[in-house]
Amino acid sequence: MKRLFLLLIAALPAAVLAQDPQTFALKGKIGTLNTPAKAYLKYQVGSNVMIDSAAINNGSFVINGRILNPTSASLLIDHKGAGLERVDSTADVLNFYLEKGEIILTSPDSAKKAQVSGSKLNDDSKRLIAQLKPIVDKAQGLADERRHATLQQQNSADFQNAMQQRYKQLQIEQKAAIKIFILSNPNSYLSFIALYDVGGPSPNPDELDSLLNSLSPEIKNTEQARLFKKSLDELRTTGIGATAPDFTQNDVNGVPVKLSSFRGKYVLLDFWAS
Repeated sequence: MKRLFLLLIAALPAAVLAQDPQTFALKGKIGTLNTPAKAYLKYQVGSNVMIDSAAINNGSFVINGRILNPTSASLLIDHKGAGLERVDSTADVLNFYLEKGEIILTSPDSAKKAQVSGSKLNDDSKRLIAQLKPIVDKAQGLADERRHATLQQQNSADFQNAMQQRYKQLQIEQKAAIKIFILSNPNSYLSFIALYDVGGPSPNPDELDSLLNSLSPEIKNTEQARLFKKSLDELRTTGIGATAPDFTQNDVNGVPVKLSSFRGKYVLLDFWAS
């Protein structure tokens, strides 16, 4: 859950070619590291994944770049200069947000311990993470309880169902907390990003539309917000109770058949991987 909130997925739409690039300068100070230590910055520009790097001298490095909109990023510090291709799960990584302007990272020894300053988006992220911490702690406690359960409990349907219900309750609490943050911070771009987390795998377009409308005009008028609004309108066309979009597909004999030709009848649509 912590990782989820640090990188609020935030799989933002890629159709942002009409936007003007925004420049950023990431200035870091990680202890007293020196060459061969190296800093790698991974982020996304539209549909392209960018990886920039910089040498570290006396702990300091600078990475300049351009983004189309505020976006999640990962900073990796390669302490021994082994190369990015040799990075494993123990890598020293900090997840944060990139936005226009100068962003400062400072740490006594590692990226993981770095403090981010000079960025409103990251300040907002800290506040949201702090508000979600009680829920995250509950989730961690629940995970520990499940891990330490006896084999008999783990094989019990009643135990598993009870755990699942408790997880669902935490998801409800999480969603409610994020909605409160969105409504309380209409001027924050993080509130817009958080809409994706509120939506989840089965988004309710009416709920999300209401939250989107609660944001400031400055946020709602961004290219990303307009694309999000468009996706909500499209989602309504396939929502429960809506008339299914018509389409034509050849039957087993190669004869074109329209879905609408079955109107008034029960129709089973069978989709498969191929």
